[in-house]
Amino acid sequence: MTTSALSHPSTSWRRRLWNRLPRRAARTYSPLVALKVVSSEWIPGQVLTRFANERQALAMMDHPSIARIFDAGATPKGRPYFVMEYIEGVPLTQYCDRKRMAIGQRLELFLSVCRAVQHAHQKGVIHRDLKPSNVLVMEQEEKPV
Repeated sequence: MTTSALSHPSTSWRRRLWNRLPRRAARTYSPLVALKVVSSEWIPGQVLTRFANERQALAMMDHPSIARIFDAGATPKGRPYFVMEYIEGVPLTQYCDRKRMAIGQRLELFLSVCRAVQHAHQKGVIHRDLKPSNVLVMEQEEKPV
């Protein structure tokens, strides 16, 4: 599977993609999204099941530190996709290193990550590949989130 950010695609490419999304998404959400698509046209059943489970898990989340899902569907060739919030962030350890965060600051940020993971666990979702490179940090009002 691949994930691609649609932050700077060509206008014609973005318009073609946006026109394929259901109208409710086109009217409601900003075009700055991430699109996750199953990368192969031949898709084993296990991959489809995992993809559907991931999509459903994200749909249940309602936490400010977890990317929201906006829409889902299939390409004209039948490849499933989902459209989710684009997070313009950097991996957790990279963020901490760039900001030269002290241990206390790193622990505060780690607690924020733990609260997001706890939210997922309360929804019955266990992240199977949780690691610093899968945790993106961005700043809102000059604070890491």
